Amino acid sequence: MAFYFIIFGVLVLFAFIELLGLNKRTCRVLFVLFSLFFFALSFLRWETGTDWETYYSSFDSIQDWFTDNGLEPGYALINEFAKLQFDSFTVMLFVCGAILFAFQSAAILNLSPLPIMSLLFLWSTQAANVLFVRQWIACAILFYSVKYIVSRRFLPFIFLVVLATMFHRTALIFLFSWWFYKIRWKPWILYAILLGSIGCSSFAALLMEHLGTIAGGIVQYKLEVYMGDSSNTFGQASSLAFTIIKGFANKIIIIIFSFIMLRKIEANTPEFRGYLNLYWFGCILYFMTISISVALVRLSFPFDILQIVLLPYIIVNLPNKQWKFTGFMLVCLYFTLRLFSFLFSSYYESFVPFKTIFNY
Repeated sequence: MAFYFIIFGVLVLFAFIELLGLNKRTCRVLFVLFSLFFFALSFLRWETGTDWETYYSSFDSIQDWFTDNGLEPGYALINEFAKLQFDSFTVMLFVCGAILFAFQSAAILNLSPLPIMSLLFLWSTQAANVLFVRQWIACAILFYSVKYIVSRRFLPFIFLVVLATMFHRTALIFLFSWWFYKIRWKPWILYAILLGSIGCSSFAALLMEHLGTIAGGIVQYKLEVYMGDSSNTFGQASSLAFTIIKGFANKIIIIIFSFIMLRKIEANTPEFRGYLNLYWFGCILYFMTISISVALVRLSFPFDILQIVLLPYIIVNLPNKQWKFTGFMLVCLYFTLRLFSFLFSSYYESFVPFKTIFNY
């Protein structure tokens, strides 16, 4: 467990130096070095990460090309390539990790005013995606696609959404971001809709059933599995009520401070409003689905990642050095709590100790 906190401490140190006014060129170099380090961890790990046995068993069972295993075609093809050409799960992790970190790193550098702080946030909440599953690859691609939403380049955006669906079908929901990015509703309307979404799970359940019927096949099957057991937390040890409360607290903190700072930040960075819109829509998806099934909240994951951009904008736009220092200290406390929450879950044994191929 010390492994995770040592990396956390190093990131905190460099994030603080970054906030003090680290040269942008130096900041980018440090960020790239951290990203390369995390990329290396992502493919050198062994028996570490959630669903390891499931993914490894699926890989090990491959005997020919284009096997119908129910996995998305992009992810399946990489597995088949690594198995049939190299018979190496590490090669599979290398290729998938390269795709994930290429898109994720480029997105952070493009969207965040404090890239190292964004990486610190990502490490605190999900180990910077070192322990990725296939949905995190899709989320990284979608995260990068925000660049084309900002520039209103529809064809590259659609291409990336389609590419992301090659790794996880839920990526299709991100199509809505093209329209939600541009809305300019008053904050009280956004608050009202957000609060209303918490009580709309019954309507959401009906909508999911209709979507499953329309989509058919594996989509319908998975929706039926997820919705068939509303108490299933899919690996989370916490009760559903505690999970909802924790999710509400995490999201509402960022939402409230984003709206408080909205006018000031938007004056200097107009795209901040669009990032907030996307995160807001993800919160709505979260609250409308979590009481149906914790597994369905994965629909909100592509939007949730915008939080690692919003928070640095809030910190960097605080009025003076004293406020920024205080804000940074509070944010680090928040990150520490998030890291504890991430590690001390029912997945603890999947994370600790961090094992690599060199242990075998």
